[in-house]
Order: sequence, then C-alpha cells, then structure tokens
Amino acid sequence: FNRSHVLNFEKGDNGGIVSGTFIDTYHEINILLRLDERNVVLDARAAHVRIPDKVCVSGATGLPKLVGHSLAEMKKKEIIYLVGHRDGCIHLSELVYDACRLIRAAGANG
Repeated sequence: FNRSHVLNFEKGDNGGIVSGTFIDTYHEINILLRLDERNVVLDARAAHVRIPDKVCVSGATGLPKLVGHSLAEMKKKEIIYLVGHRDGCIHLSELVYDACRLIRAAGANG
C-alpha cells in the first residue's frame, strides 16, 4: 500500500497557484488553488480521477468555501470544518492542509 501527497506552489507578482495530488491504491485526487498576492484563496477546485466512494465526491463541494480565506493563516480544524466536515473526504482536507503548510514554509505570507 503506497500513499503520497505531491504539492507545487508557483508564486507570481499577482498571486500564486498551488496544485496538489493525493494518490494511494484507491484514490487519486487533484486540487488547484488560485491565490491573490496576500495568499487569499480566489478559486478552489478539485478533480477526482479515482475514488472508492461517493463521500469522496461530496467532499469536493466544500472546497469553494475556502474562497476568501488566507491559506497561510488557516488552521487544520478550520479546513476540516470547511472542506471535510462529517460528510466530506478527509484526504481532501489533508491535501489542503498540506498546501497551507507549503505556503508557510515558502515564507509566502505576504
């Protein structure tokens, strides 16, 4: 059983883009987060390439709730509440949280 998270952050003058992929034996989920220059989410999308259950798809409906939030300042509980909650996909929440950690590590807080 293999599992990996792959994330990429491209920072430009007018903001940035975070793309990420979660892959394991049963899942392949991609995210794309478009950010402004202060790392506030402008657009959030997910694509489910391979999923084992309907709950994985329903979790993606929460992703647009990230719009308007500063990715660098979000806490894990907040992400779980907005993206995953009880009807969502924990793997999607984990991928978004890893994106937050990437933004912080890149020193891209503004």
